[in-house]
Formats: sequence, C-alpha cells, structure tokens
Amino acid sequence: MDNSVAKEWIIPCNANSYKIREALTKLKILDWRQTKQLTNAKVGDIIYLYCKYNGKGAIWFKGAILKVNKTDDFIDDSEFSLETDSFYEGRCIEIAMFREYDVIDDLTYDKLKNAGLKSRLQGAVGISESVANYLHEIDEKQRAIDRFDGTIPDTCLSDFPIKIYESIGNPNNNDDSIVIDEYIRGLSINELKEIAQKKETIKPKNYISEVKQIERSPYIAEYAKRRANGICQLCNKPAPFNNPKTGEPYLESHHVVWLSQSGSDTIDNTVALCPNCHKKMHYVNDSKDVEKLKLIALSEDNT
Repeated sequence: MDNSVAKEWIIPCNANSYKIREALTKLKILDWRQTKQLTNAKVGDIIYLYCKYNGKGAIWFKGAILKVNKTDDFIDDSEFSLETDSFYEGRCIEIAMFREYDVIDDLTYDKLKNAGLKSRLQGAVGISESVANYLHEIDEKQRAIDRFDGTIPDTCLSDFPIKIYESIGNPNNNDDSIVIDEYIRGLSINELKEIAQKKETIKPKNYISEVKQIERSPYIAEYAKRRANGICQLCNKPAPFNNPKTGEPYLESHHVVWLSQSGSDTIDNTVALCPNCHKKMHYVNDSKDVEKLKLIALSEDNT
C-alpha cells in the first residue's frame, strides 16, 4: 500500500522495553519517533499500537495523531523506558490513545494477517482497506463492552481527558461521530430496562472532555441565518420555534462541505437549516441534498 495516502496506521511498540500502559495512564499524550514510514503521516490520522510483550503481540490501543514533524518541546517519558539509553533526537509525532482493547485475541498478528495484512510489522505501516474494515468491526465489539461496563465511550482510560472524534481520520463518518451500538439495539425492551435500571444514578459523575474544534466565524454563521430569513434552506419550511433569547426564528448554520473534510468557512459554503435537517445532513449527507445546498449557497451569495 502507498503510505502517502494512508489514513490509518499500525505502529509497533516493544512493551518489554517501554511501559506503554503506565505512560498513557500518567501522561495521556506521548511523543513517538517519526520514522521514515511515517513521513507522510498527517494530523488526524488514526493509529493502532501493536504491542509485543513476552513473545506475544497484539493491538492494545487505538488513537490519533495530534502533531507531526515535532522537533522540540518534547514530552519527557524517560521514567517509562527500560532501556539504559532512551534519548532520541529527531522528528516525532504526538499521539493520544482513545481506546484500549479488551478483545486482544481478535487483534493478534495471525488475525490481522488473515484480514489481509502483508507487513511483518517491523515498522509503521499504512493499512489496507480490508484490514481497516476488520479493525472497525472489532471496534464495534469493544464499544459494546465499554458501554455495557459503563466506560466513557471511545476512551482508553476512565480518566482520559481528551476525546478525539474518529471522523477526523475517516472522512466518510459524520462530524458528530455518534454510534448506536448494535449490541444495545439488539436488546429486548425488558433486557434494556433491566440494564438501564442498574446504570441509574442520582448524581452522575462529571469528567472533563476536551474536543478538537475548528475555528469558524460567528459573522458568517449569522449572515447565513439572516439571509435564510427564518426558512430552512433544505426543507423550505419555517423554523420550528423561535430562539427564546432573541425572539428570532431558530436555525443552525451548516457548512455544505464539512470543515473536517477541508471545507471552507465562507459565505458560499454556509447555509441555515432547521435542527432536523441539520442532523439529517450530518447523519445521511445525501449527495442530492449536498448539491442542492451548494447551489443555494452560491446563488444567494451572488444576489
């Protein structure tokens, strides 16, 4: 596979010489050597850490790249290295893990090889579509386990303070990246009630979650709403209610080409939608609706 187009990577880690779990527990974010194989890695690429320990290997963690080509201000993780000389001077990528796998028997080298992996994992490798699809299936299995156990969704540690949407590494996902578990949807109403009652709490726990945001102009958003004049630009119906603070019809600004997919924050890429249509565009994003909104944004910009 041509690594220049890779969006998902498997990176090997020697857990005999580096205490990876302890490092993630304490530091949350790590610097990782940016080897030649990772020359074309980009911010937002998804990574899987394939950890070798006592002769056995499997993917333990899934995460994302936060920075590339990092040459200074390194994170000090020396206390977790079991090598006498662990100092490295060169380019690094900054990574954060948001999932720890319990189902590692599904993530061994043999299972990955059966899914189409060609590499011997001597270094980082951009994975093929067949391997990616297999790993995504395992993700669904892990999500069901995490949510059944009450673990914060999509984090590798219960106190992990950073949430990274997987959609930044997969442009086919929607911005919200909300997944309804097949496991939960398959439960009967009685099974669901029984589990829900066990999970009830009068005072839910609080946790800090930092979300990657893309800066956008409030002026452009307001302009899009103003020119829509209270009418949703997709369904052509009046806003469903008025904003209680302003008394104006409530519409939400939407980028026709999502910012997460390199769309521009410009008036000819921004429309105003009712909440229902806005959700529809982030879940369905039907190509006909996209083309319709593109024409509307462009035509109204030129009026």
